[in-house]
Amino acid sequence: MKYCPHCNAPLTKRTRICPDCGRPVRGGKDRGDEKGSSNTGGCVKLMPVIIVIFLAAICMLAFTVVRLISKRHNRKEQHTMSVTDETPPTVMTSPSETAPWPAQTVTAPFYPDDMPFDTEENSAAVSVENYAFSEDLFGNKILTVNLLFTNEGDTPTSFFRSFRADAFQDGISCTVTVTDFDLVQNETRDVQPGKSITVPQSFIVKPDQDIQLTVSKMGFERVTVLEQTISQP
Repeated sequence: MKYCPHCNAPLTKRTRICPDCGRPVRGGKDRGDEKGSSNTGGCVKLMPVIIVIFLAAICMLAFTVVRLISKRHNRKEQHTMSVTDETPPTVMTSPSETAPWPAQTVTAPFYPDDMPFDTEENSAAVSVENYAFSEDLFGNKILTVNLLFTNEGDTPTSFFRSFRADAFQDGISCTVTVTDFDLVQNETRDVQPGKSITVPQSFIVKPDQDIQLTVSKMGFERVTVLEQTISQP
């Protein structure tokens, strides 16, 4: 239904002159159009609010995703650090026919550069008792040298504080290992004056190459006190 644009009186579709105000009616207003226009205006006013809500939802979703990724990364780093800090397991080896005792081998660091040593003049002697070859479970060849350590001084001391043993092949140092967990403690045990103790020293060596064994006296300046070339069978 149309209405007069001047007095808002209801009109029929064919009315040309308003019966109430007598003015000509060129085009009446449709209330349905007014409602539609009012609804459209309301939607237009709500558009900024809808856009703000949509952007806020996107920001929250992006923040949640970034937070989840960061948590996973931190867990991965913590797991990597815990695995790195774990102590490596002991690797047991099979006994060899030529070894005088069962070979149990683990790779281990040798003397650090800042290890303690006797600063006082304390006489001690070292010599080679015997040596033997064996293999570990990985097929590595092991040389074990039994050194006889004798305390010739006046105070107790140990091989660890007095000497350092090294093995070389073609000028390259051999990796130190352990073959007997009971006898290896003799390295750090204090020996009374005039007494001796057997100290085993084990190295991973390459087959079919001679080994140059050296024993140096610990101190501010290391002095080589024993050198011996060991040939493999």
